[in-house]
Amino acid sequence: MSQVEDEKRYDLTKNLSDFVLKQLGEDGPENAKGLENLSSADFLLNIKRLQDAVFSAKESIRELARQSLEIITNAGLSINDFSYGKTGVAGYFKRLAAWPMKEKDLIPKSRVINAIEDDEWYSKSKESSIKTRIDSIAPRLKKNLEAIREKIAFYTIRRLVYNNIYEMALINEIRQLFQGFTERTGKVHISEFNKRIHREIAGQPVPFIYERLGRRYRYFLIDEFQDTSVLQWNNLLPLVEESLANGHFNMVVGDAKQAIYRFRNGEVELFTHLPRLYGLEDTPENALREQALLQNYEQKNLKTNYRSREEIIRFNNGFFGYSGKKLSGGFDEVYADVEQEVPSGKKKPGGYVSMDLISAENADDFRKKRLDKILEIVEELTGKKYPLKEICILTLNNKSAAEIAAHLLQHNIPVVSSESMLLTASPKVRLTVAFMKLLTESSNKLFFAEFLTNLLWVRGATEEFHLLYSKAVLQTEPLDFVLKKFGLTIPSPDILRAHSVYEIATEVIRNLANTNAPDIFLQYFLDFIFEKEMTYNGSLPAFVQLWEEKKAKESIVLPEGMDAVQVMTVHKAKGLKFGVVIADLHDMQNRLTRSRYWENLQLAELENISSVLLKISRDNLAMVNRETIYEHEKAKTVLDFLNKIYVAFTRAVDALYLTGSLLQNGKKDSFSEYLVEFIKGKGLWDEETLHYEWGQFPEISKTGDTLEENETVSLSKDFSTPWYEYMTVAPVDEVYWEALGLSSSRTFGKLLHAILSTIKYAAEVEQQVDAYRYTGVLDELETLHIKQLLKKVFAHPGLSSYYTEGAIIKTETELFDAEKKQFLRPDRIIISADKLTILDYKTGVREIKQEEKYKKQVNGYAAVYARLGYQNIEKKLVYIHETGVEVVDV
Repeated sequence: MSQVEDEKRYDLTKNLSDFVLKQLGEDGPENAKGLENLSSADFLLNIKRLQDAVFSAKESIRELARQSLEIITNAGLSINDFSYGKTGVAGYFKRLAAWPMKEKDLIPKSRVINAIEDDEWYSKSKESSIKTRIDSIAPRLKKNLEAIREKIAFYTIRRLVYNNIYEMALINEIRQLFQGFTERTGKVHISEFNKRIHREIAGQPVPFIYERLGRRYRYFLIDEFQDTSVLQWNNLLPLVEESLANGHFNMVVGDAKQAIYRFRNGEVELFTHLPRLYGLEDTPENALREQALLQNYEQKNLKTNYRSREEIIRFNNGFFGYSGKKLSGGFDEVYADVEQEVPSGKKKPGGYVSMDLISAENADDFRKKRLDKILEIVEELTGKKYPLKEICILTLNNKSAAEIAAHLLQHNIPVVSSESMLLTASPKVRLTVAFMKLLTESSNKLFFAEFLTNLLWVRGATEEFHLLYSKAVLQTEPLDFVLKKFGLTIPSPDILRAHSVYEIATEVIRNLANTNAPDIFLQYFLDFIFEKEMTYNGSLPAFVQLWEEKKAKESIVLPEGMDAVQVMTVHKAKGLKFGVVIADLHDMQNRLTRSRYWENLQLAELENISSVLLKISRDNLAMVNRETIYEHEKAKTVLDFLNKIYVAFTRAVDALYLTGSLLQNGKKDSFSEYLVEFIKGKGLWDEETLHYEWGQFPEISKTGDTLEENETVSLSKDFSTPWYEYMTVAPVDEVYWEALGLSSSRTFGKLLHAILSTIKYAAEVEQQVDAYRYTGVLDELETLHIKQLLKKVFAHPGLSSYYTEGAIIKTETELFDAEKKQFLRPDRIIISADKLTILDYKTGVREIKQEEKYKKQVNGYAAVYARLGYQNIEKKLVYIHETGVEVVDV
């Protein structure tokens, strides 16, 4: 709700999904357990009291500031009479009185504080009369300033709590839903087990726990300890304590440099503080357990690297030895002993490290160049006959993995990736589905926003989403507005809804998805539509629902053992090794790993709430003297990122390829900053040099290193051909039968008459001519030709007014001539307030001999209308031919 009120997001679906997942973690629910007895009504009352307190404090601050300005004015003084003028204490009063202002500017700076604490109200050079007047009012101003500081402290903490109060209410609702689900079904979510174990054993003696376990386990080995959570360690400690008390061997194995799961509650400081306990409650039981660890603790460091070749080991020693010293918050100790040794008996000589810094105008330009560089590296490796299955590209997230996989696949490089091969990872697939959703509910703004987001991505557009979205939703037809902006055309929604789901998908792919190369994601998506046809029974809404249910599992399936490049995230690569690693670890967002924390805080306005959720923000926490919380989280986040780099770099056996960015727009990329700082720190930096390398690529000599010949099937760019280009369905209408089998001028005339009969206004020409194309009567060139011809008709000075709205239009309407006992069918009748106009179309060049006959025919129409009471009748012959349009008055 707070984000909606602040107009920060149009769609909270992803936010809500991420939020729910976080509540399945360990810290939130434990801190929020005090909320479980509050109802929604209780929360609303608390929110209202908090709102009132925030508003009241804000008004009090403004009033104190206004009073202070009034004191200054009544003393015959101005702002410039005080120290630093606008930026000093008097200027501070003025800014507060004129609120709104940035909340971070509420906190008084040093110049204001000096006035309060050191009586620095004016400069020494001020006139004595001004000094005297300021001295006379200084006590009152000081009193107001102190009151303002108190009010600001009161205001800021409540404002920060208010910013997250809705999330706290939502947490409460989620917990109640979980509890209700468990009570109804007897099922417990897997995330609950550690919490429940902790609640059961907390405060219980060790024998009780062993009684439950039956003393089955005597020895404990905990692997990947650096990713263990505080709650997990709390649950295991009693078992370890009892085992040690009985003289049994216990062991934990870990590497603080590989702690990359803090977003899943992993706590590296558990490992770095050993044998001391970290993050646990200060209880007598934990004190005894810490003593047991201290008495039995022995640390052994594994220094030898048996995985990588010498040159890679030396590079990593230098890189992380240098980069680790940059860490703050005491975490530089994690990399203090980073240097690894080359095995003495089984040396792996050689090895190669390549670093390319890519110069780009902006992030989008870098994205394209980076993909091409990765492709170039892979092609270079295949040229060396290096097995594709020994090449792994490591990324930070699934989005990057999908992007790289798609790029390689488009260039016929086989790829295997569990993350990146999901069909929904393809923006073109998402665009196609979003358009389908719009067809089912054209007025749904969320569907339109989803469509626009993916369209901008697929088209590589530079337009800012929010600006374009805000313009589009003001239009009568937002979809048409956006398509015209990009010069795109697609059959009208009415026509598309009459097609099958498969046909709709192919239309979107051909016309909107920018398919200038084969795309395996789209091919598999079309296969999914075809294979599931019996499930959704041809219904578009049913298909959309089916896709939402299945999209998380539908992926491209490649044969096992296939010689293909692997693409995965760093987290999936942990513990693995690859011959060649291409590290694509670009992070341009620089977000904190954890964005919020819980604090025990009691406010008078919040009844039965003793723990609150606060956002970790430098400016926000500085306002309430909690900067150290931000600084600690920032230091941990930097460690998290360097650890990801460490895991990626240490996966390589033979070669390591790195790509960095040199963005001209100044935007920072954390990974590239590490690369550039390292080069500069080693004295290798050269403004003109974009490529650096160490060592030489090793010779491929291992048995089985030769590539196997794989049978490959290349995808065609035009994987979906419009059915109407190879199949026609002819209705009963004579025009269609003739058009399908003949190409005479007579047939063309009939066809043109038929099309004109469907058009009342000029704006309908595109839709009506397209309808003939999609029924198989016209091909693409014929469609374009007829559209151009008709546009000439509607633009003709003597005709344009007859194709605009505001009159009654009759096309091919039967008219009975009572005198001659026959039916007539005029081409077009326009009835306005004071006139009736008859238009009769003729195709081909004007011929004088035939014209008398045509005039007689039109006069016959006019005579019938005259007998019906129309007096002012206008008659025109309209000749339509290749060279232009002629209008003849009759």
